[in-house]
Amino acid sequence: MTFGSTYSAVKAALVTQLDARSGLAATSVLYQAPERGSEVRGESGAWELIFFDDAEGTSGVRVFAGPSPLIFDEEYIQTCVIEVQIPDSSGTQQAVDDRAMELLYEVLHELSHQAEWDYTALGLGPADFEYVDLVPASWSTNTGFIVPTKGHGARIGLGIRVRARRLFSP
Repeated sequence: MTFGSTYSAVKAALVTQLDARSGLAATSVLYQAPERGSEVRGESGAWELIFFDDAEGTSGVRVFAGPSPLIFDEEYIQTCVIEVQIPDSSGTQQAVDDRAMELLYEVLHELSHQAEWDYTALGLGPADFEYVDLVPASWSTNTGFIVPTKGHGARIGLGIRVRARRLFSP
């Protein structure tokens, strides 16, 4: 499939790659934030999910005279949200934080092995893009107590820097 930007293809590729990881078998990996609680899975009543939120960045177009192609460069930060909740008093904040960090490790591990991805099958291959590169750029955490159930939650926002180049024939 041909895309003008990597935005939707990158999100879909990350869902495909992360959903195949055995360390995320009990975790919902979604293209977007869940619309219903039934989309979220976890073990023993816990909620674990990874989804892709907003992106923000820049793009540039360079035009060369003659038969050279039009070059479209883009760079943006795609937000990956990792969330763990134990909605009752059966867990501790540290247990929730530790599990969120384990999920973060799974995402970082997958990003570090992107050279092994089948970019063509993911719609990011050389027929569509000259290159696509994903690198962790930032992260933030939010933790908290869930009232009134006395549960605990942790949320990590991982910024993934996406750099890509698309060539268009003249």
